[in-house]
Amino acid sequence: MDQRRIIIALLRYAYEAEVEEQDVLYYALQEIPVGDDWEALVKIMKDNEIHKIMIEDLVKILGGELLKVERNKYEFANLSRERLLEIIAKTEKFAYYYYRFLKKLVKDLDIQEEDKKKIEATLNSLIEWEKKHIEIVDKLLKSFGVGFKII
Repeated sequence: MDQRRIIIALLRYAYEAEVEEQDVLYYALQEIPVGDDWEALVKIMKDNEIHKIMIEDLVKILGGELLKVERNKYEFANLSRERLLEIIAKTEKFAYYYYRFLKKLVKDLDIQEEDKKKIEATLNSLIEWEKKHIEIVDKLLKSFGVGFKII
């Protein structure tokens, strides 16, 4: 098995998760009054766009390309803000653990050491960002009276 191709395929799922979370954030922003909480979610949305660029760069380092992501046509418009935040929390938790898993796989890759270090550094950054996002969403959930164990 070509471990490089497997990691490229797995990175595509990470990219898709970032894209899909943007839709949920879009609807959540419509349900939360403009203020600190709203700005925190916009920051996550901005960060997700950066994450997508980082994932694109990882795929390029590995010699692959991302296929166009077909957006799922989920209907988030009728969900409560609490439910939207729960979905965001689950997505952030998924991303946190998923990037940690990918980092383990990269250790066994047979590629140039410099490329491996770039990939590991990028994954470390993504892991830290997701951890911060989890803390932000956890705080928001608590402020809306929703008990939800994220990590």
